[in-house]
Amino acid sequence: MTTKTFSSASNAKRAAAAAGVPGDMIEVGKQADGRWYYVDMTAEEARADAILAPLDAPKAKKPRKAKDAPKAEPKPRKEPKAKAEKAPKGESKQDRLIALLKRPEGASVTELVAEFGWAAHTVRGAVAGALKRKLGLDVGATKDAERGGTVYRIASPSKGE
Repeated sequence: MTTKTFSSASNAKRAAAAAGVPGDMIEVGKQADGRWYYVDMTAEEARADAILAPLDAPKAKKPRKAKDAPKAEPKPRKEPKAKAEKAPKGESKQDRLIALLKRPEGASVTELVAEFGWAAHTVRGAVAGALKRKLGLDVGATKDAERGGTVYRIASPSKGE
């Protein structure tokens, strides 16, 4: 009698048929680990198996844990840590950008590229996105060939407002 394991029942049946085992001599089943197997039997073993199969006792179940078993005591809770006060942050790039644009002469794209190490398109995006759209600042732009292109300024609010 030979036993081999396979990943599915159909694979076990195919392998048995390929081995030349007659269909009535094949027993296919599933193991506890989920693998499938087939057993090829001689004619005598098949008859004995058919006769003895009803006499096989069912598998015994695993004993359950007692419901009244004493439980382990819970661990004491830890005291929450006191949050340390955060130190004030340094000046952000956005704050530095606003300060440069609030100067009376403003700041050109080339000056901002040199100051922050950004690409020119990043400077234009920061001015248009962060300052104009998100913060709602009134940023004006003028062309100045002497200073190297576009010069941005944040218009200071008039005293009457």
